[in-house]
Amino acid sequence: MTIWFTADTHFGEQPKARQRAAALSADQLDALIEQRWRETVAADDIVWHLGDVGDWRRLADLPGIKHLVFGNNDKNRREIAASGLFASTATTHRMASTSGEILLIHDPADAASEAVDVIVHGHLHALPSPAPNFISVSVDRHDWRPLRAERILLHA
Repeated sequence: MTIWFTADTHFGEQPKARQRAAALSADQLDALIEQRWRETVAADDIVWHLGDVGDWRRLADLPGIKHLVFGNNDKNRREIAASGLFASTATTHRMASTSGEILLIHDPADAASEAVDVIVHGHLHALPSPAPNFISVSVDRHDWRPLRAERILLHA
């Protein structure tokens, strides 16, 4: 079992700027992100999705035990939580690691006052994270695939 992190898949609603930067249509980006997920994640792996899923139902066919930290574009939160697709849903999540306490959050601006060692986030897409202990897991920054937990600890 491996732990993975990802964010900003935006299934079914790919941002125009992302489409231009990748030189791909929305459908092509959706397919690429799904393909890379399948190449990366095994059925018994754990995936923390840090928000802006898009059409969350598309995750049903992707491998892994999924947890969702809601993003600003994740609407119908009650419906998503009640769907049974996610092992957990929350607005933030804290976890311990060998690098100290990690905060999982969508928008790094919402973590400015948090007293943790590492902040793992999405929201910024290809933009740089605001500080060295902030680590973006947006698919734009990681070859359109989830990022392995060990890679995050190397950056911390």
